[in-house]
Amino acid sequence: MRLTINNSGVNPETFIRKFQLHITISIAVFTSLLLLYLNRDLWFYGDDFSFVFDRYFEAKNGSFVDAILNPHNEHPAVLPSLTYLTIESIFGLSHYWLFLLPVLTMHAIIVICIGGLLKKTLTSPYLVVAGTCVVAFLSAGNENLFWGFQFGFIGAIAFGLLQLVLIYDRQNVGWRDYLGSFFAICAVTTQGTGLTSLFVVGLFLLFSKRWKSLFIAVIPAATVFAIWRLSFGSTENHSKPTKFQLLELHKYVWEGLTTAADGVFHLSGVASILLIGIAAFMFLRFESKSEYKLLVALTTGILFFYIVNGFGRIHLGVNQAGASRYAYVGVVLLVIPLLFIINTFTKERKASQYIATAIAVWSLIVGGMEFIEHSRFREKADRERFGNMSAAIELSYTYDVRLDALPSPALDPNVSVGKLLQAEEEGLWPAKSFRKKNLIDTANRVTLNLVPSAAVDSSPSHRVTGYINIDTPIVVDSCVQFQPLSAPQVIISPEGDEPLLLTSRFGSTLNVMLQTKKGLRSVEVTHELLAGQTYAITGWLSESDLVLNLPNNSPVTVCGVQDL
Repeated sequence: MRLTINNSGVNPETFIRKFQLHITISIAVFTSLLLLYLNRDLWFYGDDFSFVFDRYFEAKNGSFVDAILNPHNEHPAVLPSLTYLTIESIFGLSHYWLFLLPVLTMHAIIVICIGGLLKKTLTSPYLVVAGTCVVAFLSAGNENLFWGFQFGFIGAIAFGLLQLVLIYDRQNVGWRDYLGSFFAICAVTTQGTGLTSLFVVGLFLLFSKRWKSLFIAVIPAATVFAIWRLSFGSTENHSKPTKFQLLELHKYVWEGLTTAADGVFHLSGVASILLIGIAAFMFLRFESKSEYKLLVALTTGILFFYIVNGFGRIHLGVNQAGASRYAYVGVVLLVIPLLFIINTFTKERKASQYIATAIAVWSLIVGGMEFIEHSRFREKADRERFGNMSAAIELSYTYDVRLDALPSPALDPNVSVGKLLQAEEEGLWPAKSFRKKNLIDTANRVTLNLVPSAAVDSSPSHRVTGYINIDTPIVVDSCVQFQPLSAPQVIISPEGDEPLLLTSRFGSTLNVMLQTKKGLRSVEVTHELLAGQTYAITGWLSESDLVLNLPNNSPVTVCGVQDL
């Protein structure tokens, strides 16, 4: 195609058409580099540890096949396991950005594939660029783009889109079909979202009546998935939805659809209009062309995704359908139908140009700002997590730590002190970095211990230095009886290693904190107390006070202390 030049310079539409692929690749690379920069100080999070710890240790102990083929929450994770184990074996855990490269690469592939499909289905090159920007700056799916573990989740979608691009406009069976079949196998063994990809591709080929291509595209991948499922894919821990929850499935699907539709253009409250518009367009304007068959396959694929996802997740609540990681898939599948409808009703070149420019600029600005905001949020949380885990390892050098204790229980409930120490022994752990607050928070969780005890008295080794919301204590030998009121609290200054004994007459809960001499307090840790049972408290951090938030209206006796 010849580049036309007039008095005003280069024709922009002709320029975009000529360099469409270059523009799409540039947008994809730019976004991935931007995300890599924003992610530069992030660290491992949540399910990351099931790969860098559990699967790594399993492979190290000789069970390499199980480490690769065992499911993760009922999902295949072959490629993510191989990727994580390879990076960890070569580089250890010092550079999280290396574990983010695969997920950002998958995002770039998705952007390029969507750009390619938009080019095949739209007549306006401006809207092609706009749609590419929508997916590139898909901040509604932030969770996937700031978390290395999600490589599998969006990687399966990327492989499916690669297959769709390869076979979209090919009528005769050829090498593209066989390469696409390989990508389909990659998709279904990478994550459960590969089934959605396979469903979309299969439905498109079914509508196109390309029977041989359909067989090549679907059967090998479905067979591989079925073999894996029968051999490795069933776990006893998988929660099954109840009949009542299944009656709520339509709400789950609608919650997911509306969240994704709102996320396409970063506008809240427009989902119903967009979804109704897509449905009406399909019903009133459908034609027997490849573009329309693709639209039906994509929109049906969205329903398939949320229905299948609902069967495995509805027990967590309807609102869970609106999670960022699911919205990512919804937006990717919705963007082509929505842009196609806009393209259909904007025949005038200038109107198409203005709308496309608005969409592209809006996506870049809003998506970019939300990327930055999410990066700051994650960086703060990740720094706290790394500090707590590093402090746990440091404490193990001096104190008796509980190997089953969790230094960061809220976000990493499966990362115990035992696993951290194993990683330290393997030479995987990077240089430790933590603050004083991390130290006392972690000490409260991993060194402080409260266990049932048969002892009834002890020598007065410790001192009560303060209390609030308590009637006048009664001192009996080395024990102090407290009659709590509302929100009672006792502060004890330990003078040695002797255990502190505590008995609650009526039971309830005890919240324990540590406090430094400068007043810095740890997080609260809750312990359940049985009525009349004596408990021994040990393991406090040196040079710190013990803060006991006692049960309301339950008389408590503390032994081994002197009163004020």
